[in-house]
Amino acid sequence: MSFRRALSLAVLALAPFAASVARADDAHLKVTITLAAADGKLPQPDKMIHALEAVGGERQVKARLEKGDQSSTATFELWGHWAPSAEIPALLRQAQPVLAKANIQVATLDPAQKPSLDDEELGDVPAPADGHGKRVVKKVTVER
Repeated sequence: MSFRRALSLAVLALAPFAASVARADDAHLKVTITLAAADGKLPQPDKMIHALEAVGGERQVKARLEKGDQSSTATFELWGHWAPSAEIPALLRQAQPVLAKANIQVATLDPAQKPSLDDEELGDVPAPADGHGKRVVKKVTVER
C-alpha cells in the first residue's frame, strides 16, 4: 500500500548570519524539486533550504514534501532574503549532488500569499545555542 507523506516547515530568521550566497532583494519565490525514485532520495529540507540562504535579512519558508512510489517532490515557498532565483537550481545541485538529475523549477509568488508569523503565533521560541538569533518553527503533518 502506498502512502503520501507531507511535511510543512516554517523558518523565520530574525538576525543576520553568515551564508555563502550573495543577498537578494525581498524575494517571493516557489521552488519545486522533483526527483525520480530511481535517482535517489530527496535530502532533508533543512539541508536544501540552507543552500539557498542569503547573507543577512529576514527569511521565511514554507516547505511541503510528497513521497510517491515513482518520485518525490519538495516544494518551498520562500519570502525575504534568499539567493537570486536564477542561481537556485545550480546552488541546490552544488550543495546536494543527489539533485543532479532532479527537475528544479523556480516561479514567482504573489507577495499577498506570504503567511503571517507574528510574535503571537510564534510564542516564546528561544534562539538556538549557536547564537545566530534564528527562530525556527516547525509543523509536521503526515498524510496516509
